[in-house]
Amino acid sequence: MADLLSLFDDNRITISLYDYGKQDLSIGWEVKSIVDNPEIFDDFFEKYPLKGIDSLDDYCLYLLAVKFTKMREYLPVLAQEEHKERINRLADQASAAISNIKIGDVIRFINGNAPELMLRKHAVHDLYRVTLDIIAQYCLSGIDKSVLEYMCDNYGYMFIDRYDQFEKCFEKHPDLFSRVFPTGRLENINSFRFANVLGIWGHIINKNSSSLKPIVEKHIDELYIDVEKLADSITVDNVMQYEGTIRTFGTFLHRIKSLRAKDFDLHVKKARNVLDEYLHNNGFKFSYEIPVQKIIDAWKAEDVTIVNLLYLTHKRTERTEGSHFISMLTDLKVETSIADLVSTNIPTDEFFTFSRQNALSVLSTICTATIIGILRDNQTVEDYLSLMAKAVATIYQHINPEECELWDDIEYWIKMIRLFANNFDSDEVIVRSMSYIVSMFTLSLMEKMLRSMYFFETNGKEYVSQSNATLGSLISESNSYISDVFESEHIKHLSFFLLRNPESQVGENMRNSLAHWSEMTPQRLTPFYAAKAIWLFTDVVNTIFLHYLGITE
Repeated sequence: MADLLSLFDDNRITISLYDYGKQDLSIGWEVKSIVDNPEIFDDFFEKYPLKGIDSLDDYCLYLLAVKFTKMREYLPVLAQEEHKERINRLADQASAAISNIKIGDVIRFINGNAPELMLRKHAVHDLYRVTLDIIAQYCLSGIDKSVLEYMCDNYGYMFIDRYDQFEKCFEKHPDLFSRVFPTGRLENINSFRFANVLGIWGHIINKNSSSLKPIVEKHIDELYIDVEKLADSITVDNVMQYEGTIRTFGTFLHRIKSLRAKDFDLHVKKARNVLDEYLHNNGFKFSYEIPVQKIIDAWKAEDVTIVNLLYLTHKRTERTEGSHFISMLTDLKVETSIADLVSTNIPTDEFFTFSRQNALSVLSTICTATIIGILRDNQTVEDYLSLMAKAVATIYQHINPEECELWDDIEYWIKMIRLFANNFDSDEVIVRSMSYIVSMFTLSLMEKMLRSMYFFETNGKEYVSQSNATLGSLISESNSYISDVFESEHIKHLSFFLLRNPESQVGENMRNSLAHWSEMTPQRLTPFYAAKAIWLFTDVVNTIFLHYLGITE
């Protein structure tokens, strides 16, 4: 048969070989691909029979069949009975197709073709991800040790990211662990994520029994020497580069209850003092004007229009096709800093560098202060609420003109904001309580609006029920319906404020912090915090409003 992955690519079929679970909105795209391509997927396994695992195509077909069988778990979240029946029928056919395939055939193919399966060109279909899961599952019962050795030598970082899956394998074969960590030298550890490596080592040391403990103890001795040399060499010229490593290692020593932890605390303290000296003499200084009064004066100087609302979150740009608005969260100016090259005391990653997070902080401070200024003035708050009502009315006319529930929500929100604005100077308990209520309801309403827009954009074909569309899946670059409305950077920056990356721990996580009272204190519940939520909601409203006017980002 023709190459399966190329067949999908040629027909723009979006199906991953990896099962992300029924909570992921990507299943909507996968169901859509199946429903919209009956010439391919009707009687799929009669057209493309699975007779063995003798080629890459056979292997992909097998993985696809496994994926289709798991799609039965999707049935409860699918919106239409017709789609449920089609997916269930395909899952039955897939089950029959793989019934004649033995797992030994799959393992033999992986054993003979591991390098090919890990090639980057297959990443778009998640071939390497599914293959790693199979290797992890059968690493002690079928996968050749030579394959594991190859993987450790060439893809050690993947084992670090999936250590929990391969822990039993490493315990049985400590020599494989030594391939991933041949030494404890700092230069070797820094080729991975330093904190992640120490996390694994700490886990091993703190276990009651582990065959890997002697290896790790030796590596820690080596690493101690290197980091101590680093600490001894610290000066104001290199402190920004080394202080984070020294501090992280000191915390690690305490975690494993090392007898050397207290001695190393002296190095941590010295590095901290040198860092304080550096920041005192050369510290980062950011200054900017918050032109709140200018904006308020402009609102009062003339009759306000929808353009006034747009300017709270967007910029006007000129293009060949005419005037154009773009969100400030898309057109973010990020100036690189030396802090991007060294460690900082906040979580960062390759995209959300120190400089980018600082630029987002400056932007949110300016825009949030502007919202506060508008809410504090009796005239401008009424103008703002009137414009928001008009913008939301335009959006609802497009996405669901028959639905009154959403309009009831925005009317309630307007009354809430009006009450909130009138109580800025009330008793502290009232102010904090109102700040919480406004923040929580505003972000929930934003999520509801995004969800409504998402299901409208699917052209009435609800492949997944609305209850399954979480905020994380809605503001995701993989959600192509949303990415047609919001630019890539816009989505990332919204996610930064509303959510948190579970791996890098980057993000303010406003939505979940409020919903689960996680990392929250009453002291954080201020009008400024609520105004930040209002600013983000205004940005989303303006962006969707412009989209339906045909003025997209």
